[in-house]
Amino acid sequence: MKRQTLCAAGALAILTACGSSNATPPTPIHSLAFGASAASEPMATEYSQGLSANSAPSHIAMGSDDKMWFTDVGTNSIGRVTTAGWIKEFHKGMSPLSGPTGIAEGSDGNIWFAEQGCLPQTPGGIGRITTSGAITEFRAGLHPKDQPFMMTAGPDGNVWFTIYAHVSEYKIAGKIGRITPDGKIRVFEKGISPEVSPNEITTGPDGNLWFTEDNVPGIARITPRGVVTEFRKGLTPHMHPWGITGGPDGNVWFTEHTTPLDSVQKSIIGRITPSGVITEFTAGLSPNANPFGITLGPDGNLWFAGNGVPGSYGSITPSGKIHTYANGLSTTSHIYNIAPGPHGTLWFTELFLKSVGKIVF
Repeated sequence: MKRQTLCAAGALAILTACGSSNATPPTPIHSLAFGASAASEPMATEYSQGLSANSAPSHIAMGSDDKMWFTDVGTNSIGRVTTAGWIKEFHKGMSPLSGPTGIAEGSDGNIWFAEQGCLPQTPGGIGRITTSGAITEFRAGLHPKDQPFMMTAGPDGNVWFTIYAHVSEYKIAGKIGRITPDGKIRVFEKGISPEVSPNEITTGPDGNLWFTEDNVPGIARITPRGVVTEFRKGLTPHMHPWGITGGPDGNVWFTEHTTPLDSVQKSIIGRITPSGVITEFTAGLSPNANPFGITLGPDGNLWFAGNGVPGSYGSITPSGKIHTYANGLSTTSHIYNIAPGPHGTLWFTELFLKSVGKIVF
């Protein structure tokens, strides 16, 4: 359901999306309101100036230029935001309805992004954008029905990404892809269970790639050589594993949530050891928090995006203690993805509020 929503947003994409040309600094949507608290707590600021009415920022990552780069599935573009909140979007060189989603900085200093496409009009692909805004797309090596979704910088100097493919009307095949700095793609399928839909992917502290699996919920590991191992023992049934990141404790951390269609709402932060032992944490987390993205924060804790109603952001210590916040967020916020930024900040996207934001400590 979430992926169909992203594709639908891409179908409404406009042909151009320009950055702000105003001489005055960007005006935050909200910087101190709903959930305001003591200065010792984290504080969020939301930015939308420079985004169009159709914008839907999806995922965000820091570039080699110390700016934050994000995919905008609503305008079919790649956005860049400075630490001060100046936003500019780039679209030249992108195929119509390419549906940009996951994003990561590559070992070559460029920004790489996944294009899920919008079949049958536009096939999926992988894109690269330089820090000056020049975009190149790559599709050789992908099957016409492959739809790249999320991505991460790998331990081998390549960029790795998840793929889901609608091989028939009612059948999905999950895959993992790898692209070299010069654009050569290789896809791995062996070891991934039938009907698995891979979500997010990260490089773990053990030097392997780890990814979340939906439809047949699980956490999986793939070595740089392409050997896949899946883990399911310890997961709560009927959840949707989503975000994933390497932790400071040598483990990998991930998020799980239900959907609005589920009769009982649940939210979970999970941890998996390199050997595959899973532990789940819920104490201190609202069942309606709906955690999506997760990342390692500047304080050594894991920080996650709360896509529930109202939106929130939170942290979990390596020992499993959870704190959640809404400081600085609009009451209509829905935080989707979260990533480290320059100078000890965190940045996030709000897919439905049409904004990006930063968290300072």
